Amino acid sequence: MTLPCPAYHSPPSTIPPQQLTTLLKAHAHDLGFTHCGVARAERMDPEERRLAEWLNAGHHGQMRWMENHFDKRVDPTKLVPGAKTVVSLLYNYFPEDDRPSQEAPKISRYAYGQDYHKVIRHKLKDLVARIEEDLGTTIDGRVFVDSAPVLERDWARRAGVGWTGKNTLLIHPKLGSYYFLAEIISDLELVPDTSMKDYCGTCRACIEACPTEAISPGGYVVDGSKCISYLTIELKEAIPEEFRGRMEGWAFGCDICQEVCPWNRFATPHDEPAFAAHPDLPEMTPREVTEMTEEVFRRVFQKSAVKRTKFSGLRRNIDFLGMLLPLLFVLALAPACSPDPPPADPVTNPAAPAARTHQNIVFLTDSTVWGAGKLDAISSAVTMRGDRMLITGNPDETPASMTERLPWLLQPGVDVFLYDARFLGQDYADTLRNWLSENGHAAEVKVLAGN
Repeated sequence: MTLPCPAYHSPPSTIPPQQLTTLLKAHAHDLGFTHCGVARAERMDPEERRLAEWLNAGHHGQMRWMENHFDKRVDPTKLVPGAKTVVSLLYNYFPEDDRPSQEAPKISRYAYGQDYHKVIRHKLKDLVARIEEDLGTTIDGRVFVDSAPVLERDWARRAGVGWTGKNTLLIHPKLGSYYFLAEIISDLELVPDTSMKDYCGTCRACIEACPTEAISPGGYVVDGSKCISYLTIELKEAIPEEFRGRMEGWAFGCDICQEVCPWNRFATPHDEPAFAAHPDLPEMTPREVTEMTEEVFRRVFQKSAVKRTKFSGLRRNIDFLGMLLPLLFVLALAPACSPDPPPADPVTNPAAPAARTHQNIVFLTDSTVWGAGKLDAISSAVTMRGDRMLITGNPDETPASMTERLPWLLQPGVDVFLYDARFLGQDYADTLRNWLSENGHAAEVKVLAGN
């Protein structure tokens, strides 16, 4: 998304470059930008080679538009003829309340509020207007907010407002990486800033945390076609099966590599009203998000970047997560699936409960209603926690036939019956409890209301 300025060159500025640079940064800060840096507008030879290698490796997936305008991506003077400087700006979006990113289906933090393209573009227009007022003339240039063929992170690095981390995101040592990037490419005579040192060091947190292995073993290269953000936003067709069970609950975007980055311990909540979430969003339960209607989608995400994927796209993503969503309900309703409590410690945790005994669980359900892979995922997750689960039930089952099979099911010893109320109806849960009590069995009955 670009904002073209009038296509003519301004007369030479009467404000010295250093003073104009200081004025520009003061205006930027006043408009809410946390950092502002300047780079010389020139062809980026090292970045050109890396971009070519990245594209040739197919790391852009189906984002074919990234193959277009290659020269303009690496040379700002091709994008804005006569350009002398590239101004890079950062705008914080880290939310104070990030509940929508804590439980599946998760929404990336940047998409809580209004579409950042529009919000920041208006601020850039105001910034340009202020500079033009200072100069007493119109500048020749364009502004960009994650739009057009601009290598925004590379320009930000060159402008000294951060370094490119191993997750390829721009990181600032006092802010972290939760911010939007914006640029002004123009004929302004400004004083360039010095680039910043890379402080990632030996840290591999983002590399090891990425569930799809999108970040290369050595870092600094991301295979976009494996990135969860790409899979949930940019990819327009079905998500490949190889990623099933590896999305970690993300339905729109992904913040994993930022959540584990130690530099984000310095992230502070933004104070931009436009980036506040719709009041309903933080209050929605996982089930309410999962069962969201198109009407609710339009209301909650009316001005959000989530609209990019449309309701059908978000529905696709949530459905793809479907094999994991039942697991959330299983974990919530079956104590046997809960992790061990922390060990007792005479100083820090003297009252800690004893570690739980791993248990045997019988899941009574109609296996045909869950869809391919869902029950396997539940069973595997339970097994990983040291428990055992038997899943039984078929569409022809009746309350009587189920009760007849209970003695056989109880032979190995059962600690928990997890009962799907859709299977034989809510009343059968009471029938099951009564039968167990009458026959001297202590197994607990937990009811799963739906997936």
